[in-house]
Amino acid sequence: MENTKRTPKRIEVSLADLLEAGILKAGQVLTANYKGEKYSARLTKNGTLKYGQGEYNSLSMLGRAILAEAGVEKPSINGWAFFTAKVNGETVTVGSLRDGVQAE
Repeated sequence: MENTKRTPKRIEVSLADLLEAGILKAGQVLTANYKGEKYSARLTKNGTLKYGQGEYNSLSMLGRAILAEAGVEKPSINGWAFFTAKVNGETVTVGSLRDGVQAE
C-alpha cells in the first residue's frame, strides 16, 4: 500500500463571505479577550475591521496588532480562533461560523 500524506482541506472563507451569507452584519462588534482584557472591533460593510484609529483586512492582522499593543510580539496568530461574535444570542468563535459557507 502506498504511503500518502493527506492534506487537510483549507477553508477559504472571508469575513466578506460571512457578511454576504448574512451570518455577520455590517457594524457588528467582534471581541477578543486576552489576559483579562477585552478588545472590540467593528465589522465594516466591506469586510474589514475597525479598531481604534486603524482598519484591518484580516482577523489575524488585527489579532497581531492587539497582542503587540499588549506587549506581546508573535509572528502569527489565528484570528479566526482569537475573535468571537454574538450570533443568535450565543457567543461563538468567528472561525466556527465558516462551516457551510462557500467562498466565491
